[in-house]
Amino acid sequence: MTSYTELKSRVSRRLELEVDHRAPVDRATSLLPGGPRIGKCVHELLETVDLDAVRAASSAASLANAAPEWLTRTLARHAVEPDLAAPLVELVYDALTVPMSVGSSRFRLIDREPLGREIEFLVRLSERSRSIRVRGFIDAMFELEGELWILDYKSDILSEYTEDSVQDHVEQHYRLQADLYAAAVERWVAPMSRVGGVVFSFLRSTDPAAARGSCHAMSWSPQTPSTRC
Repeated sequence: MTSYTELKSRVSRRLELEVDHRAPVDRATSLLPGGPRIGKCVHELLETVDLDAVRAASSAASLANAAPEWLTRTLARHAVEPDLAAPLVELVYDALTVPMSVGSSRFRLIDREPLGREIEFLVRLSERSRSIRVRGFIDAMFELEGELWILDYKSDILSEYTEDSVQDHVEQHYRLQADLYAAAVERWVAPMSRVGGVVFSFLRSTDPAAARGSCHAMSWSPQTPSTRC
């Protein structure tokens, strides 16, 4: 069985090496280094955080104070230094509480009850004379105006988060991932529900002061262009 990560490395190994690892903003989260260790830690924090605790918290610091064992345990599991706890929990808190836009809808993720977090999928692909099974995970799914949307968190460090740079980065690095999500989710729910698409949320670009972050929404419809939100 092939994992999504393995398949991606075959297809876009050269492109992955071109990611710019300069910190884009002057915030506590800019202290976070890049790399898979931090990325996996962030994803587990977002997968396991108590959403009621996030709703009750007035800040990232109050969330950390309300759930110290959760934070300490997760950092230790990924061998992440304790002094990175503050920027990590800030990244998580901002991702869930800073408004984002998809099309004409503007909302906070914390106000959208997730239909699932860290959802495993298995897709069978045909490659020449053989069949490949690809296994991966969807970070979360939520409902928006009668449609199901996939949410994918990205902890990538980009030199800038302009509309063009975010769109180009997604097209170069995550088009395959979006296609796999489409194949998996449409088999699950298409007969019962309308699937909107996938939202790639770039965690390091979230700006609470401006009440916005960078994300990239891709519709399943090939006639509908991708839009940044």
